[in-house]
Amino acid sequence: MNKFSLKPLLCLAIVGFMLSVGVSSYAQSISKNGSTILSADEARAELFGVWMEGETAQTKEQWSECIQPNGLTVYSFSGLEMVGKLEVREDGKACFLYETDAYSHTSCFRVSRNGDGYTFWGGVEGVFTTTSIQRNVSTCPSANTPMS
Repeated sequence: MNKFSLKPLLCLAIVGFMLSVGVSSYAQSISKNGSTILSADEARAELFGVWMEGETAQTKEQWSECIQPNGLTVYSFSGLEMVGKLEVREDGKACFLYETDAYSHTSCFRVSRNGDGYTFWGGVEGVFTTTSIQRNVSTCPSANTPMS
């Protein structure tokens, strides 16, 4: 008799599916309620040269990211500060890579605009919403420096 049970794996698969459907449904409902998913050209025009602060949709944890016009970034989350870079793919996804893992892992997001703010729709990375944006940034100071 096999002592290995598939129940935990089945439960994990169901929870994963429900979370992915929930994020997808939430993204679709947002796009129908006044938000606009950015095209590649729009993302390039709007996301370079900004300093954003926000929170995660799931846990309300605070984050900030400064993106210089050349794509270099300074990202701060949960007390960590990381230097990285932003690349916008032809499908419009904003993809971030960081020095801490030798730029070997890419985190890509669909980006929607709602008024002056943005929502970054990730997969396993989650959903990140901006609470403030400073535009026309030429260089990024330390992420621990307040925006004001």
